[in-house]
Parts: sequence; C-alpha cells; structure tokens
Amino acid sequence: MPFLTVHTNVKLDKLQKEMFLHDAVEFVAAQLNKPKNYIIVTLDSNPDICIGGDLGAPCILAEMKSVGFKDKAGFARLLTEFLYTAIPADLNNINIEFTDLAAADVAIAGKLLG
Repeated sequence: MPFLTVHTNVKLDKLQKEMFLHDAVEFVAAQLNKPKNYIIVTLDSNPDICIGGDLGAPCILAEMKSVGFKDKAGFARLLTEFLYTAIPADLNNINIEFTDLAAADVAIAGKLLG
C-alpha cells in the first residue's frame, strides 16, 4: 500500500528496469517499515519530459503515496539518494511529490484499511 511511481526520461534497458523495481520495493519496505507484499512500484522510462525548458536534461519525477510518513524530510532525502543512485540524473532534476493517504481512502482486496 505504499505506492511509488517514477517517471524518467532516462532510457533504461529491461534488466535495469527489473533491478530498479526490485530494489525500490526493498527500499520502500525498509524505510517505511511496511510489508513488501503491500508495496507497488511503477516505472515509466523514457517518456518525453521537459524540465526547466530543457528536453534533454535527465530527470526524475516521482510520486510517493502512503498511509503515514513518520519522518517525511528524512525519507525525502533518502529516496532522492536512492533514485540518484539507481537512475543517472542530476540531483537538482529529481522531484518527488509526497501524498499522505488516509487509511479510509485505501483498499486492499476490497477492504478499506481504516
């Protein structure tokens, strides 16, 4: 139930994508102390993305949604470092949107969490 969506204009091959998805699930589970089987990670690689008017600058736009963040600032730093290590983009071109979901707004297997 943490949802990480990553959009990047960096072209990644199949193996890089698979490794990223696996590593991202492990990372999010460890950082948010959530079970791996609840975590969903999606990766959109090589779309047309323009950052600051530059179509060629490698960049990442990530959306991180979860029920509760204990230390959002610390997690933002760690997630940025993870993305920077996994996908070659300038740190200034890594943007993350955080959404703290209410448990009553999330369902797994048809059942609301709250």
